[in-house]
Amino acid sequence: MKRICSITGVLLLGIHGVAFAAQEAKEITFTYSTEQYQTILSGCRQQLLKAPQKVLNCSDKDPSTICQYQVDRCLSLNEEAGKLTIRCPELPSPDTDTTNQKSEKEMARQEAEKKISLALNQCLEEQTPALKQTNRTENIQYSELRKNWLSTFELGYKRQNNYKEEGERSFDKNSYLAALSVNGRWYNDNNWFNLLSLEWLPIDLLGMETKVTFSEAPSAQKKDGIKPTNFNAVTNSVDAYTTLRMGKALDKYNSMNLGLTLGLRTLDDAVSSDELTRYWGPGIEFNVYSQAISQGLNTQPRGSLKAYWTRFSDYATRSGQNVWMIQARFQLIEAQPYIISLDAELDKNERDNYSVSFIVRQDTSTLLSFLGLNGQ
Repeated sequence: MKRICSITGVLLLGIHGVAFAAQEAKEITFTYSTEQYQTILSGCRQQLLKAPQKVLNCSDKDPSTICQYQVDRCLSLNEEAGKLTIRCPELPSPDTDTTNQKSEKEMARQEAEKKISLALNQCLEEQTPALKQTNRTENIQYSELRKNWLSTFELGYKRQNNYKEEGERSFDKNSYLAALSVNGRWYNDNNWFNLLSLEWLPIDLLGMETKVTFSEAPSAQKKDGIKPTNFNAVTNSVDAYTTLRMGKALDKYNSMNLGLTLGLRTLDDAVSSDELTRYWGPGIEFNVYSQAISQGLNTQPRGSLKAYWTRFSDYATRSGQNVWMIQARFQLIEAQPYIISLDAELDKNERDNYSVSFIVRQDTSTLLSFLGLNGQ
């Protein structure tokens, strides 16, 4: 795609997240709207500084006026604002200079700025193809419903605890999992906390999540007429919970949250009274996002660490047990849906349960589109 540049008037171009403008016919400014592009902008500036003679198309021995300009003095980068300004300082003009000489220097200055802007423009075009799709996503106008709500599904492979006939625990059980979740998040960017009279709280995030997971879980099965007190098998399971949370954005990409979770878990093969167990409890979550929280668009975190102190109605035939539910998740590649999840349920009576899962997570709209349904 060609880009038209001019320094004789005011010009605005919005391509791949960049605004390019000529101000007062003397100054050219490149402005990037996202931190990813700001990094590219800074990198292109460094690239130009490494080959200033190539940028101006001259050499040390070239007597032409344009070669008297120094590229490093023409580039002014404001990383905080994400702006790079091209403005070459005027060459010294002694009193002996004629009008033609002064005009020649001014024309050379403008030509130097133009060549620098074109070289910068080319560098940006070369560096941004991988981000074109990302930028198209950023430019989508989302509805208020989509800004706050996100639905995702997961498919994965899980390695977890297993139990031998003697009741000994090992870590060699392979199973699969499927999950569907609906997640809501509200950021206080429209002063709605005041409307709910929550301004006294030191928080700026509210959220909730409902999730249903189909997999396998430890179970206590009656064998030889004996009712066990510990896990001794693994069986099919459905786990459903809702978590309410409120938190604080620590910076652009990280948040700390307090939560309360309420859940149900079914076990296909268990002592009859334990086929359905209920649990609830408070906890804390730390989330790391790839997209700035202040943008207001709800997204799944790239990384998360959760720790919940929960009370189980039945846990391996024991009633009223306190269990720590801990989960650490990380998206292996930022632009890819591959997740590794480490999960643990810690019980003081040596009924701990561990698992490692490798998961593919996608927006539900992706699945609907694959099925030929309207996922927008």
